[in-house]
Amino acid sequence: MAKRVWLIDDDNFQNRVNKKTITKALPDVEFHIYQEPLVALIELKTSKTEMPDLLFLDMNMPAISGEDFLSQLDLYNIIVPTIILSSSLTEEMRSKLKQFRNVIKCMNKPLTTSKLAFLKACTV
Repeated sequence: MAKRVWLIDDDNFQNRVNKKTITKALPDVEFHIYQEPLVALIELKTSKTEMPDLLFLDMNMPAISGEDFLSQLDLYNIIVPTIILSSSLTEEMRSKLKQFRNVIKCMNKPLTTSKLAFLKACTV
């Protein structure tokens, strides 16, 4: 089960809501919250912090898109199970995103505890 979770979303309010929701599903996790995805990417590339067990990644961010973020993870061979969060996921986008090796699930916002029920059985 995930112990270290990173939330990467440029919306601080969304990060707070997601943290609260995830805490209900996984009560003993440690969070790192990033409003600036490039900062999170640099930390992953340089391993300045403990690697997360699970990432929640927004798709639509101004500095770098979620898709570009995932491409960078692949380029640098960084393996972290990632759940995509977006308010605008189409079936075509879901199929495209699942081709990235880190993506384990794509979810539409808002995040709910029922959407996270699968995590309790996961060994992520």
